[in-house]
Amino acid sequence: MLTIHRHWLQSRGLLRIVGIFPALMLVSTALTFAQEADEEDGDLDSEPVERAKFYISPEERREAGLGTPVTDWLTFYGLLEAEYEYEKHKYLDGGNFSEDFDTEVIQIGLEAEFTEWLLAEFVLEIEQDRKLRTFVDEGLIAFEFDTWAIKAGVQNLDFGEYYSHFVTGPLLEFGETRKWTLTGEREINESLDVLAYTFENEGVLEGGDLGWGVSMEWTSEDESIRVGTGYMSDLRQSDDFFGEEDYANATNVPGWNMYALMGFESFEITAEVVAATDHFRVEESHMRPQSYNLELGYFVNYDFQVAGRVEYSKELLDEPEWQSGVAITWLFGKHLILSVDYLHGTYKTPLEIEEDEEYTKSRNLIAAQVGFEF
Repeated sequence: MLTIHRHWLQSRGLLRIVGIFPALMLVSTALTFAQEADEEDGDLDSEPVERAKFYISPEERREAGLGTPVTDWLTFYGLLEAEYEYEKHKYLDGGNFSEDFDTEVIQIGLEAEFTEWLLAEFVLEIEQDRKLRTFVDEGLIAFEFDTWAIKAGVQNLDFGEYYSHFVTGPLLEFGETRKWTLTGEREINESLDVLAYTFENEGVLEGGDLGWGVSMEWTSEDESIRVGTGYMSDLRQSDDFFGEEDYANATNVPGWNMYALMGFESFEITAEVVAATDHFRVEESHMRPQSYNLELGYFVNYDFQVAGRVEYSKELLDEPEWQSGVAITWLFGKHLILSVDYLHGTYKTPLEIEEDEEYTKSRNLIAAQVGFEF
């Protein structure tokens, strides 16, 4: 079991979470009462005001927010998040090391519907952790004609869904990739979609200036089951890998993914895999990263969710081989979300242990997050 010591309780990041929550809860309660009063005083046939919802993928997170019409064709929505994480590592020699950090995020989104066939989306994210970062998470224009759709702009590639009911994303997020992209999508029938895209290659050593990928998804008639798969020409282009100096000079290696979601009345199961098709060759290192994630989410009621996770990874730098844990999430009022995770991971013991080097045996992680949708 993880021992939570005084440093964890005294952490500035955790105190910020604890301090923010009551204030946001009061704001959420006040807004909820005000909106309910407007509904009671308004037209009985008018649509009810939306409320915060659980989101289990990066795509759903980008769309989080209640949505406020600015004009007939423009909608504004947003998300505030304050997150705190504490990690404790145990070494093979019996020693240990702990660290903690906090992150604050503001996400602002705009959705424009100029005509029935011309749409645009823009998502700006401002993130403060060890430094302040501002970036366009998504900025695209879309043309939709009958069963066809064409999108162009800054997009997160349709390579994986990265399903998770946890604050802490699954290890397979190493495949998440944001690029300038041109995408073409075709709806074959009511259940089957196929998609192809091309994107800019950075620091490319082979294969030209453009990368490419394809994906396919099948959805049941009642949308309770989703199954998809995809292929990308250069996994080295992903956000995580390109940040590694060594991998920026590695040979190109494609990646593949597969995912499935099964939803029932009170729970859902998600399973997903992301893997390289070959080894990255960096000097004397040959690594072929892959990760598998299985989660079960149980909805006690509309406002309360409990989830469990088991995941396995292979040849991912600094990540555990096996990891499992539990998470709980509450919805308060129409705007507020509170989530708490606990994860325990174990590492593969290296074949050779150099003298005076420390190797991690296991890791315990606790994460808490307050989210405010508007």
